[in-house]
Amino acid sequence: MILLFNELDYHIGAYISAAMARIGVDTMLLRNGVGDSFARRIPMFTVLARSDDQLSNISPRTLACLNKHRNRLVHGHFDQNPFDGSYELLEKQKRRDYPIAEINRLARRLAEVIDGFRAAEAVREFEPSPPDSVCE
Repeated sequence: MILLFNELDYHIGAYISAAMARIGVDTMLLRNGVGDSFARRIPMFTVLARSDDQLSNISPRTLACLNKHRNRLVHGHFDQNPFDGSYELLEKQKRRDYPIAEINRLARRLAEVIDGFRAAEAVREFEPSPPDSVCE
């Protein structure tokens, strides 16, 4: 789930940078605090994605919710064995709040959102170029 969240974070950051470059806005804004956290990038992504047919349906509420759960898990001292996948949440309340079924559900939701980004990236990558001139 954490790795999927990191991928989502990457896609959102890449989308914001590309969208700002397309409209001619200096991406220096991203380095000056506007894009320094996932939570602060959500509104910027939402505004920029409004005109994107593939991404305009991604809910800022969903992004905020996924971010909230990611923060709870990460700051709940999540300890996972990379070899067998077993894990332990070191705070008892976190263990109750995040059984493996819930973590898997969140991971599936993250994968769905990421699939939307991947599809949008594929569409942008393969959009037909306008002809240079019309031949008669």
